Amino acid sequence: MQNFLSHICGRPDIITTSDLLHNETYSYQMKDQIEIDVIESRIRNINDSIDEIEKILEKEFAEQTQTSLYALRYLLIQLVESSAGICIHLMKKCFREKPTGYPDCFVRLSKKGIFPEDLGQKLASAGRLRNVLVHRYWTIDDTLVYNSTKDGISDFRAYIEHIIEFIWVE
Repeated sequence: MQNFLSHICGRPDIITTSDLLHNETYSYQMKDQIEIDVIESRIRNINDSIDEIEKILEKEFAEQTQTSLYALRYLLIQLVESSAGICIHLMKKCFREKPTGYPDCFVRLSKKGIFPEDLGQKLASAGRLRNVLVHRYWTIDDTLVYNSTKDGISDFRAYIEHIIEFIWVE
């Protein structure tokens, strides 16, 4: 387990004590219900999506082809869905709550103290962008998608670090 954690976050020292231990809304017995293989798989998907997105973002918007912009849309959908999959899993297994959607899940999990609330708001915005990409594809402004992704890609790395810290706190 430690090798996997070191590999995905590059920081073997990330497992530390945390204020989460004092979070009264969390049932520690329920933490045993977390399906680690599900979390690990989704973290790998998140990292793969981030890597591919960063390759696209190496070029300025004006240099992008329509194909690369479509790829960016799809990768962003994958990134948000994998991130939300972790979020929904934790809300269900640890807090016995069912969020109403991806944006709601990120906000609610942040309010549980798993990660900062400002990060929860940023991830909720990404969740709303994902919903636009999936449900209203004819109204998409690729400039907005590109700039939002460029500005927010680091939020997903931070999210992974917080999730790892939460799950593997000793």
